[in-house]
Amino acid sequence: MAETTIDPAQARAAEEPGPITADLGTIVARAARRFGPKTALVAPGRTLTYQALDDLCDRVSGGLHDMGVRPGDRVSLYSPNRWEWVVAYHAALRAGAVVNPINVMLTAEEVAFVLNDCGAAAIFTSGDKAEVIAGLTRSVPTLRRVISFDGAGGGVTGFGDLLGHPATAPEVPRPAPGDLSTIGYTSGTTGHPKGAMQSHRAVFLNSAALFAVQTRTDRDVLLTALPLPHVYGNIVMNGTFMAGATLVLMERFDPAQALDDASVTMPDGEPGELMIRGPLVMLGYYGNEAATRATIEPDGWMHTGDIATRDEEGRYYVVDRRKDLIITGGFNVYPAEIERVVAAHPAVAMVAVGSVPDETRGELARAYVVLRPGAAATEAEIIEHCRPYLAAYKRPRSVRFVPDLPKTSTGKVMRRELKTLDD
Repeated sequence: MAETTIDPAQARAAEEPGPITADLGTIVARAARRFGPKTALVAPGRTLTYQALDDLCDRVSGGLHDMGVRPGDRVSLYSPNRWEWVVAYHAALRAGAVVNPINVMLTAEEVAFVLNDCGAAAIFTSGDKAEVIAGLTRSVPTLRRVISFDGAGGGVTGFGDLLGHPATAPEVPRPAPGDLSTIGYTSGTTGHPKGAMQSHRAVFLNSAALFAVQTRTDRDVLLTALPLPHVYGNIVMNGTFMAGATLVLMERFDPAQALDDASVTMPDGEPGELMIRGPLVMLGYYGNEAATRATIEPDGWMHTGDIATRDEEGRYYVVDRRKDLIITGGFNVYPAEIERVVAAHPAVAMVAVGSVPDETRGELARAYVVLRPGAAATEAEIIEHCRPYLAAYKRPRSVRFVPDLPKTSTGKVMRRELKTLDD
């Protein structure tokens, strides 16, 4: 497999002083100087050139500064995809703040935990959520401003007020590449979510690396419905602006709308835990030293928690999560392998595999199955279906038919909660 390299100029930008540095707050400004009148962003209700986008970021960053937001303050973003989210994100970074993108699917209670945990000073949100978020100020002492993208009132500042600020960015000290840029929270499958800290260098190089691999240039137009608070959605946004390309932003994916919006083209072992090390690795979990020490080794290697294999050509294949591993009679059993087989049964809509204790073998695999509407199957039929595809020790020894599976707010199945279905 050919080795992938990053443009040396991009790599040096993250480490050396000069006109290009790994400062996320300068991405749009640099692009505006190079591509000024070129279209940067196409979103419902608004199309912005790089020059116009840069102007709006200046205005909003100045407005944040006048509100008392200072370098190092945390600024949260809680909204579906929209052009205002893009402006608010880059404006906050331009003001020297640390951004905290929040999954829009989180409940008010979950948002309150995140805001308290990171000590958010301000939050941008959509109008339909603004009133609820404003009510959190009593339980989040650090939260000084709630800014609504859709208007003011009731202790909420309107985004339009910031857009009316003079187009002059505040003069604040610029961060070093290794300084904190982002606090992103995990899905919280093992309790409260933890804030993963990322440096400016990490986000910058992550975006640069992806776009180098994909050979993106300023001639490209990228259509995305990926949620902007998610890591990959964020990388696509930043990488597009770094390349001087055009980002077509959808609030959510709709096949017909996607076809209308794009110029779509098609381009011509032994398992063990996968560990990674390098400048893209997070700095640790915010305010949680114990979790940081458990995840990142002193020499910088980070435990991903993924079980992976590598083939003879050096390619890696993730097969499951370490925490979900089932050990039965001394053999390692990976739930994902069983799930792929069971899911192929025509009566199965969804399946997740967990473990149940066994006096002889330690653990046994149990499949929790949601049937398709109108379909029927028995436990014996499901187990027999697995026989040609799985070794005897891998086959589920029992099946529970359930109406639904426990999931996180992001839709991930929580295997460790499957035991609650046995009650």
